[in-house]
Order: sequence, then structure tokens, then C-alpha cells
Amino acid sequence: MGIRTRRAALIYLTLQIGTTILALWLSKQPEVTPPAATVVALAPTLPGAFLSWVAYRSDRAEAAADVDQRVRALAARIAPAETEHRARLLGEGGHRVDTVFRHRREPANNAAGAAPEGHLAEAVRYYRELCPGRLVITGDPGAGKTLLALEIVLGLLGDRQDTDPVPLRVSLRGWDPAVPFEKWFAGRLGAYGIDAHEARALIRQRRVLPVLDGLDEMDSGPAAGGRRCAVRALAQLNAYQDHAGSGPLVLVCRTAPYRELAGMEMRLREAARVEIAAVIATQATAYLTARCTDPARWASVLEQLASTADSPLARVLSTPAWLNVAATVYEERDPDTMAHLRHPSDLLAFSTVDEIYAHLTAHAPAGTVHGAASPARRLGMRPSGTRRIALVGAVLLAAVVTAGVLIAPQTQGGNSTASTPAPEPGAPTRVDEKGHHPALSATVLADPPVTGLVSERRVTSAADEAALGRMMSDRAGADAVLRRLHVARAGSAVYKLTVTNVSGRPVRVTDVTPVVTRRTAPVHATSLSPFGGSGGTIPVDLDLDVRFPQFTRNGKPYFDASSRTLKPGEAFDLSVDSHTSRYYVEYHVRIDAVDAHGNRITLDVPDPDDVFGAFRVSGVLPDSEYTDRWTTKESKTSAVLGWKRDRAKR
Repeated sequence: MGIRTRRAALIYLTLQIGTTILALWLSKQPEVTPPAATVVALAPTLPGAFLSWVAYRSDRAEAAADVDQRVRALAARIAPAETEHRARLLGEGGHRVDTVFRHRREPANNAAGAAPEGHLAEAVRYYRELCPGRLVITGDPGAGKTLLALEIVLGLLGDRQDTDPVPLRVSLRGWDPAVPFEKWFAGRLGAYGIDAHEARALIRQRRVLPVLDGLDEMDSGPAAGGRRCAVRALAQLNAYQDHAGSGPLVLVCRTAPYRELAGMEMRLREAARVEIAAVIATQATAYLTARCTDPARWASVLEQLASTADSPLARVLSTPAWLNVAATVYEERDPDTMAHLRHPSDLLAFSTVDEIYAHLTAHAPAGTVHGAASPARRLGMRPSGTRRIALVGAVLLAAVVTAGVLIAPQTQGGNSTASTPAPEPGAPTRVDEKGHHPALSATVLADPPVTGLVSERRVTSAADEAALGRMMSDRAGADAVLRRLHVARAGSAVYKLTVTNVSGRPVRVTDVTPVVTRRTAPVHATSLSPFGGSGGTIPVDLDLDVRFPQFTRNGKPYFDASSRTLKPGEAFDLSVDSHTSRYYVEYHVRIDAVDAHGNRITLDVPDPDDVFGAFRVSGVLPDSEYTDRWTTKESKTSAVLGWKRDRAKR
């Protein structure tokens, strides 16, 4: 028995004996006044009240200890997951650029203690000197915003004391500002085994530091009317303070959207805003020298970076993300011979940034270029004409490494999804191979092609050639050949996408987005001419030639800042006409939604499993540019019997 327990027991016995004696003595007095009678009645309750008070104090101490333990457990789960994600962002070898960020003083409501300039390596110290600890990280696409936020998260976790808040990084994309911020953010803690009541208490006590990524991603529409969610979000984040102005948080946003918001006099109050600077030639040289196995191969590239700061190549390699892409592409080796597949000097042959983008994008392994957004947008150039053509592929591959930016000598990463930290309640749940999800189901019904088919592969066997010739009499045989050829629609594809709520609760669909996974020059190997099919009224258009393709109606985004709530069993259809004249494009459709509990759902709908596909479309070339050209066979008895080889280049 501990000293405190013995002391409490001794006090209890003393009170019990004393109050009993007092009550007995008063009860034997000849005249017991009303106050004395009250004492007689209440005195025996004092020992029990004392024990209750002791138990209450003990429970509070245990609860406090339990909260500390819960917060320590939260930190222990976040740290390894964020460390792994940082490593994924940095890529092979974990090399990084120690990028510079500069303080951008606002007209009012700045946090104190912000130095004029900081470096990635000292990001934690920079943040800790702010008073209050409210920081806005801005930068261009691919500049390293998420990586800088991760550096702060991991630095705070690395030498955290028990009383320090635990930084928790979440995406703002799934937050509907109609839901109060503290309630929504408390929901993010549910994935870590913390119930809503406890989560709200931790947030009110400032035991969790919100690190909020993607303010600019809350609105999918154009800037003119598409910042409504961000404006409402900032209003709530500005209210997330107590009387002393203590509402620490870190907010991440692209520079241009944040300036738009500032132009509406909407900023994060009592905060310091920093902007990540472009990578300079010496930093790029240091990175490539450290990253590459034979720096001598890069000598001509490094020389141009050092001598011509404004060259197209220097501008492309001015972000860590594109440095990473370039190193990945030009360090790739043949798996059999281990010889390099390309030489870096090839980069000097391109005369525009757009050509370099298109070249790197075409050769980058899948997933490498996510987040490495094109500088055309960074530098304020208009992506018109040929500029847009080359940018499309680069930018669409640029989404997830947004911070894939800093390419570092240590494993560093950036987002709370890749390896995932314990997922947010709302961490995206992906669709299965049949297009189903516990809450949503998506089906795609494609019309037969009307503009013909194309393929990167050629018909090489007599049996396949014969099967194509017997199209109507042996449809199964011809379809088998077309599947092997992996044919795509020529020019356009028409299909209907149906999204159904298959859960027992309402689901709110917030966005439907095409996600391009491949973009190359139009297919030129084989062309098969039309053989039938028709398309009906098409209310939704998808132009795959534009830089950021999205579903539109009458030229306006179909899913702008709006959403659509589906009751259990309810569905909606999108009749889509997708088309391209400049590229060969493969994509899938991503559906973003929020369930009744506020959890975020991401449904990836794959290309439908039909012969022709709906999500594979190629621009149409002049007949003379196809290696093989097949035309329909006609007869008096049937309009289309099959195909025949019309011409072949030799």
C-alpha cells in the first residue's frame, strides 16, 4: 500500500470516528436545535464525501496519464508512416535539395518571429520561432510544399516532449466547410482508434497540431467562382484560436490560389506565410552529382545549367520534382545488359520547355512524375498552341509528388497517403477490379466505335487476318484478335458512366475526374475503319487535348464547386463524349465522395472490360501515316462482313 493510500485511509478513519462521536453526542443533548439536528444527519456523510473526492482526484490523474499515453501512441503511429512517405517522395537514394523558402509579409496579422529566409534543413527551428505557431507554406506546383510540411511534422515528432502537440497531416480535399473544422478534424483521428469525444477534447486542449495540405484543392472550378470552399475554410481556420491567439496549425497551398484568396482579403490570420524559391543551378548540380552513379555523363547538362540560367532546360530543372524525373529517366538501365538506356546530353537537343516536358513524361516510369507540375504554369505562361500540346502529358503526370519536389539525401517523403500513416477516416478506399466499393458502385457502358479503331500492334499471322475478315460470321474470333491487339477508339469514345449508392446511408459525390495514366503521340501502327455503332445525345463532354481534362457541359465544369447526394439505392448517369485529336490517351475515372460519417471515399473506375475499351482514345492520323490500313468489306447481302488489308507500307 502506497503512502498516499495509507494517508487517505487514516484520514477516512479519523473522519468516520470523529463524526460518529459528534453525532452521538449531539443526539443525547436534552434540546437539539434544528442546526444541530442537521449536523447529526450530515456528519456521517463526510467520510464518504472525502473518499469520493480522493477517488475523483485519482481518476483525473489516471485520465491525464491515459491521455498522455494516447497522444504518445498517436505520435508513434504517425512517425514511421510519414517517414516512409517522405522517402517515396524523394525517390531512389533519398537525395534532396536543401531548398530555400522566403517569408512573404502580409499587410496585417503576421505571426511574430518569422525570419526573412529559411532552408529545408532548418524548417523545424523556423516554425518553432513563430508566435503563434501558425504557418502558411506556398509555392508553385512541384516546388516541395508537401515535403516542407513533412519536414516540420517529422522534426516535431523527432524531439517531442510529452506536453508537445502531435502534428497530424491531413488533406483538406475531403472537407466540406459546412461541417465545423474541429468536428471534421476530430473525425480524422478516428482512424487512430480515438473516438469523437476524446478527439474533440484533444483538439480543444491543443494536443494535436493540424497540418492541412491542399487548400487549393478544395475547389475544382475555375478561380472566378471556384474558391468558395477555400474562403469558408479560411474563415473557420481564422476562428480556430483562443483569446490569446493560440491556434497553432500549418497550412499548405499553391501560391497563385493563395494570392487570389488574399486579393479577396482572405488570409490565415496571425500567421507567417513562406514561399518556396526555385532551385538554382548550383543546387541542381549538387543534386545530380549526388544522385547519379556517373556524374561525368551529366557534364554537358551541368555545364548548361551553370552557364545559362534562363535556358529551357534550366527552367525545367528549376523544381526538385523535375530534377527527380530527369535523373530517373536518364539513370534507367537495361535489365539484361545494365547499360544506360539514354544519355543526358539528349536533353540539350530540345529548344523549348514544352518539348522537354513531353520527352521526360513519355519516358518516365508510371508514378514518377506525379506532382512534377510544369513550369509553364509556374512562370505564368499561357499554355496555348504547341505549348499546351507538350504540357498536357507532363502536368497530368504531376499530381502526387507535389512535394515530390525536394530530392533529398535522406529518406524524406511527403503525404499522408503513400505508405499510409494510419489512414484518415476518409483515407481513400479504392474500387475493386469490377468497379465496386462498400458504399458506391460504378459501371461503364460503352457504345460501339463509330470512328474506327487503332492499335499500336500489327496483325502478324494469317489466322488473325482471316478472323478479322470473318467479322460478322465469327464475331468471337474477331473480338479475340482485337483484344490481343489492345485496340483503342480512334478520335472519340462515347460511353455512359453510372454511379450508384449501394450503402444503407446517404453518400455525397463531390467530384468525378478523369485521371490520365498515359499520354503519347497518336497511334500509327494499325488503323481499322468504322464498322457500325451510333451515339445518342451526349450531355457531358471530355476534351482529352486540354491541359487539365475534366467533364464539362456547355463549356463549364460539370462538377464545379457543387456536389450530388445520393440516397441509398439512388444512382446518377453521366453520358460522356470523350475525344482527342493530338494524342493517344489512356485514363481511368476517379470518383470522390463523402459518406454519412464524413469519411472520404475515392473510387477508381477502371477501363470497362469490353473489346474496344472506353478509356483508350487516339487522335486520327492521315491514312498515309499508318503502317497497316484495314477497310470494311462490303457485299450486296451485308453492309459489313469484316475487314480486309487495304495497304501496308513496306
